[in-house]
Amino acid sequence: MSVDPLLQFIVNAAEGLLDKTEGQTKTDITVMCGGMLVSGTICTPGDYMMSAPFTDMLRDLVGKFDDFLKIGRQESPHLIHLTGVQFFRPGGSPLPPTEALGVSWRGRLSEISGFNMGRMVVDPLAMPLR
Repeated sequence: MSVDPLLQFIVNAAEGLLDKTEGQTKTDITVMCGGMLVSGTICTPGDYMMSAPFTDMLRDLVGKFDDFLKIGRQESPHLIHLTGVQFFRPGGSPLPPTEALGVSWRGRLSEISGFNMGRMVVDPLAMPLR
């Protein structure tokens, strides 16, 4: 499957803004991947690595890894990294139920069939009872 060049540009620009603004600029996005909507905030690969529980042991290596990624950043990235992710599946409630509980996610741009700028937001009061 081919990669949407606009999506590549957005990921590249969002990661570059994070570097230049020291993480102060956030880019929210919702992507369609494997029949699910994945909604979150674009982060750098280094931030994604820091979100994993095992990275406390590897903190020194992550700094070197992030420096390597900044130097080797591609004009046409092939991966997207998101934080605060919620997954939306047809007919179901979001997982996890709130953005605050969201997880980090890494996906191949070639597997994304569509996207929308911004987060998917669900009003819990408007959700049907099950």
